[in-house]
Order: sequence, then C-alpha cells, then structure tokens
Amino acid sequence: MKRLFNRFRWVILLLVFFGVVAGGYHYIYNYRMDGEKIVERALRNGTRLKSYYSSLEIIPEGIEARRYFVQTWFLAPARYRVEVFTSYIGEGSPTQVFISDGERRWIYSPEVEDYYLLNPLSNGNMSASPFLLTSFLEQLAKAREVELLGIEKQDKRSYYLLKIFPQTVSRGYAWEKVWLEKRTLLPVKIQVYDEQDHLCQTITFKKIDLNPDLTEDTFRIDAAFFRKTLYSSN
Repeated sequence: MKRLFNRFRWVILLLVFFGVVAGGYHYIYNYRMDGEKIVERALRNGTRLKSYYSSLEIIPEGIEARRYFVQTWFLAPARYRVEVFTSYIGEGSPTQVFISDGERRWIYSPEVEDYYLLNPLSNGNMSASPFLLTSFLEQLAKAREVELLGIEKQDKRSYYLLKIFPQTVSRGYAWEKVWLEKRTLLPVKIQVYDEQDHLCQTITFKKIDLNPDLTEDTFRIDAAFFRKTLYSSN
C-alpha cells in the first residue's frame, strides 16, 4: 500500500491541489454572487420607498476634519429637504439647507438668509443630490462590482458587510465598505476609501424612519418659510 501511494503520490497531491483551488474559486464566486443578490433585494425594497426621515453623522479623515450631522426628509418621487449641521442636530441652526420641490433644487444659506437655484433635476436622477438614501441606492445599482465580505453581529443584530466598487472612480473615492442590516437591507454604516485604500470618511446612519407622513410644506421653497422652520426636526 505504501509502495502504491509513493507511486501515485504526485497524482494525489495534484488532485488535492486542484480541489483546493476549485473550492476556493467556488467560495469566492458564490460570495460575489451572494453580494449581487443582496444588492438586488436592497434595490427592490428601495422601489417601495415612498417617504422617509433619516439622521446621520459624517466623520471625514484628516488633521483638521470636523464632524457633520445631517437630517433628511424625502417624499417620492423627487421631493427632499436636507439640513447640514456642524454641531449636533437641534443645537444651533444648520449651515446649509438643500431642498427640492420635485422639479427644481435649491440651496439655502442661513448666514445670508437667501436661497439659490441649483441645476434642475433631470429624468428624476437623484445621484447628484446630497446625503439621500435614494442616491445611495442609485449608486449601488450602478456599481461595477459588489463583493460580500461576510456577516457581522453587533448588539443582537446582524449585518451584511459589502465591498462596493463604483462605476467611476474619482479622487478620494475608489471603493466603499458598507454595512447593511440583514432584516431591513438599509445601510447602517458606510466607509469610503481612496485609491491607496486609505479611509477618507465614515458615514453612520443614526436613525431611519420609513414612510412617515410628510406634508408639502416640508419642501416649500420660500426664504421666509425657511427662517420659520430652520430649527425643526423630526
């Protein structure tokens, strides 16, 4: 038996080697495919999104980086209001307010108490709109590649950990690491990396309320109305 093994050991070793390689390929391929399936499910859920409120925290990396706090109201198909703070939400006024009535986009500056027209929406494209969950889903749909890194459990909840490569790489934005909650398939945390795999910023969703009742007044484009409602929160 020993003599027979010695005679065919290279054949056996080659079979083991190719088995390991094939198994590894199968593992990687299925992880990638599973990542794509998770994205497909998240996008399907996104199409059913009629309205939402969210608050999030943005931490840029850098010596002089400062935190930003953002709250957003969205009403399908294209109405939104985004308030950006440099302090915690509810402490002081926002530094900028972005607002859309569904056809036009505006930015309001509390410092000068005036608002400015931005480029109009084109074909309902929200990808250029800041800090929107719908923008995140659009970029997810256009991703060049999605890889499932694994599943993490924290605070009795489970999250899909995805590595996402955007369709177009820009300076300071080469890929993302995204935590999606398994139950809702909503993002909980996003880390953005540059071409050298350096962390550029971390976005953490503190709260997401799905399908709240929102009125058209939330998305009015009127400077006086902005001043009256500047300190409002959900």
